[in-house]
Amino acid sequence: MFAEEQAEARQVLRYRVLCDEEAVGHILALRRVVQCGDEPALILRNEMSIRARGLWSDYALDTEEEMILDGRGLSRYVGVSTEDGDEVAVTIDRDGGQLMLHIKEDRVHTERIALTDIDATSEDAVSCFLRSERPQSVLRVLDLDHFDIDELQFRLLPRETLTVAGTERTTRVVAFESKKRRLTGRGWYVPDDSGFVLVREVSREKGDLNEVLLIDWEHT
Repeated sequence: MFAEEQAEARQVLRYRVLCDEEAVGHILALRRVVQCGDEPALILRNEMSIRARGLWSDYALDTEEEMILDGRGLSRYVGVSTEDGDEVAVTIDRDGGQLMLHIKEDRVHTERIALTDIDATSEDAVSCFLRSERPQSVLRVLDLDHFDIDELQFRLLPRETLTVAGTERTTRVVAFESKKRRLTGRGWYVPDDSGFVLVREVSREKGDLNEVLLIDWEHT
């Protein structure tokens, strides 16, 4: 989606997605650190596919997104999602002191969000919290799934050792709670040169127990 600058090593991460302990999909994530002008930036590309069978109907979700994060946060975002046949395409560009959102559903509409109204996006909120070294914090987060602002409370838990893609690693553990969506859960993260990499997440929303689990981590 983006023209890449001088690229460093790329990471390829594959996740399994479970709902109530049943495998329902997968995520492919690519992380690449690049040099944009005088500062490093992180290019992230995520592809997700979910297929779930219900008692009354089936559910299908496919998403593809790519974004650039730099020292000021989100610089650019491009995403397309198809949920049960309905497609939504979104682009976000940072323009001075605001983010410009162009959302194409049944029609195209534009939204503006002042950078002073948010602390992070859903992609980098945990990294911002962990870098702060605070035991707990509440952040105003731009949700890149729903494209609105939510408040998330984060709380640091004791470190845990997990077997991650066949290797034991010490993880930073973060509990989180969403005010708007009443989503609660915790995530396990491994620090590296590109920031903090999610290796496991368990969450509960609307009665469903969801889990994202890293099954393969490749450096190329």
